[in-house]
Amino acid sequence: MKNPFVYGETVSGDNFCDRVLEIKELIADIKNGQNVIIFSPRRYGKTSLIKQVLRKVKVQGILTFYIDLYPAINKGKFKPIRALLFDRRHELLFLRYVMSLIH
Repeated sequence: MKNPFVYGETVSGDNFCDRVLEIKELIADIKNGQNVIIFSPRRYGKTSLIKQVLRKVKVQGILTFYIDLYPAINKGKFKPIRALLFDRRHELLFLRYVMSLIH
């Protein structure tokens, strides 16, 4: 029998399954402004779950964005990512993008 699960990449659509309660809880947390930590071993579908939830709340009109900090394994690796995220030029582009979505 072929294994029905996809490993080693994020999944969506028919490959994403059986996380109804987690999705419902995370959507409620987002709507309530609640901070959340998702903790589990590698390859348990955390990223797929997060992206699925972000897709669902986006269609409800909630502005979302996803930043992958996995490459930031230490402060030295985090600094260039942080600089990119908080660079004034990028901040202005991001704000313009957000404003274009609102108006």
